[in-house]
Amino acid sequence: MANLKNLFGTVKTNFNAPHEVSLRIEEQHEGLSEPEGRMLRFLPQKCCILDIGCATGRASIALTKEGHVVTGIDVAEQLIEKAQTAAEEQDLAITYQVCDPVALPFPNEVFDAVLMLKTYCYVPKRQNRVAWLNEIARVLKPEGWLFLVQYIIDGIFDNYDPIHEENQQRFPDDILETLEEGSSFSERDDFVTFIRYFLETDLRGELVTAPFQIVDSFREDTLWYYALKSQLC
Repeated sequence: MANLKNLFGTVKTNFNAPHEVSLRIEEQHEGLSEPEGRMLRFLPQKCCILDIGCATGRASIALTKEGHVVTGIDVAEQLIEKAQTAAEEQDLAITYQVCDPVALPFPNEVFDAVLMLKTYCYVPKRQNRVAWLNEIARVLKPEGWLFLVQYIIDGIFDNYDPIHEENQQRFPDDILETLEEGSSFSERDDFVTFIRYFLETDLRGELVTAPFQIVDSFREDTLWYYALKSQLC
């Protein structure tokens, strides 16, 4: 976990693990939630969508059934395999592929919208997240949409000190040196996964650093929902 490649690797390993695959399969047929539907009200009809962190296809399958053309990408091969199987079983024409951030393997200006549901927190380091946002802006058509959902810690903490103090108790100095403020590792079933916790003001600040304008945002429990429009010239 001492370098960037290994930080990305913890995320990939975790989401290929059996417990995560089983969880995402259980979610597969839930479709879009009511808050997600509210966020996505800006979507044009029958548009071309990139679903980043598509998992087993919960959102991409629902959007395809609504008439959109969807491409789903994820770092986890096991999740992509399950998504492809579900699409084939339902005779849905969805393109799925394994893709590691931050560079996206698509030409400029090919998507009307990009969807990121609770995935932004798995990219280490602010400069990499901002680079990722710029990559998303690159593959979006002019004034295309980015729809982003992310957990926040507002209401639990009002600063990152508790996270830092916990990290000091759990990890040696060489690992602590790789972590920016608010970053940590979650642990489950012997898997240790990088994660960035956000206060909403910091998350919002990153989003508008890239060429996006926040058109709408709202909170539901511990989740913030953002509808952003590309401002790339």
